[in-house]
Amino acid sequence: MKKRILLILLCLGMCCQFAACTNREEAFEATPSPTASALNAAVSPTAQNSPSPDAELPDYINPLTGLPGERDLAGQRPIAVMINNAKKATPQVGISKADLIYECLMEGGYTRLMCLFQDYSSLEEIGSVRSARDYFLDFAQNHDAVYIHAGGSPQAYVQLKERGIDHVDGVNGYIADTFYRDEERRKTMGYEHSLMIGAEGIQTALDTKKFRLELKDGFISPVRFTSDAYLPEGQEAGYVKIKYSGYITAEFDYDEQSGTYRRSQFGQPHIDGATGETLSFENLLVLFMPHSNIPGDEAGRIAVSTTGYGSGYYIYGGKAMEIKWEKDSRDEPMKLLLEDGGELLLNPGKTFVSIASEYARKNMELAQERSTE
Repeated sequence: MKKRILLILLCLGMCCQFAACTNREEAFEATPSPTASALNAAVSPTAQNSPSPDAELPDYINPLTGLPGERDLAGQRPIAVMINNAKKATPQVGISKADLIYECLMEGGYTRLMCLFQDYSSLEEIGSVRSARDYFLDFAQNHDAVYIHAGGSPQAYVQLKERGIDHVDGVNGYIADTFYRDEERRKTMGYEHSLMIGAEGIQTALDTKKFRLELKDGFISPVRFTSDAYLPEGQEAGYVKIKYSGYITAEFDYDEQSGTYRRSQFGQPHIDGATGETLSFENLLVLFMPHSNIPGDEAGRIAVSTTGYGSGYYIYGGKAMEIKWEKDSRDEPMKLLLEDGGELLLNPGKTFVSIASEYARKNMELAQERSTE
């Protein structure tokens, strides 16, 4: 826990303080977040500690984590990579390096992961890369990210074309020297679980496609960070269980020593196959969004309503509090709000975002600790 406090103290003093606003227009009217000044966001109304005047300030801040970075990436677009999460495809590779991960249900009771990386220059390998679903495009647009995938549903391809979303496809429109097959995974897991990509391939694709590499003018990220460490005001949440379907349940156990939530699935720790490291996150967001079956879809694909408004939880440090989300359109960034309508500010750290259905809401468990029974 001491290491955790020291890490947060490195970030203290970086944020320009202003009172959290209950008026939504005022709360989001301010400076956009890609710039360093915008990343110095508001102080949470529930913040408990004051910045130390003697704290050494970091030169750069990672805009996806609020943590110190090695170089200035505040205005750079992140990349979002679609990752297979079928049991046969685990362990995945490179996912522990992600700054932020989304998980959402797809057809068949499986989930897919979308990993976001602010700095992908040193990413050796990530995979296996799998196909797009149209609602994951909306999650990528929350961060103005370049979307990387391998194939996709008919609905996803329609949206990619109609909305002009910058994307790199490992199946259609394949670019040489980008994706490759991991032969060992191909032998042991199957062809469909073996497609990988790394920093060189990503850069080759970006250079070939000539995508815009800077964030949109005026872009405001949905994840913004407080300069002060605080515990959410709410119920105990040392253990979090999210049952997406009969096939997959995600579990998170809070580790007080590291100040992180360690993720499990399929009844065992969720590890990165490259490092053996268990996935861990300082912040958990559980956002409830309506799920429904697509009428007449022979593959049983689902639709997820990502626009409008809804409820959820912000979970940190063994505590959970109820929050709200809003998204005006599929291409607009989502807004994360407190119950009173003010802006939600996260504590610095990596974040896992669970997009949960009504079924998951009914079966969700928040407890002080995991039951031993």
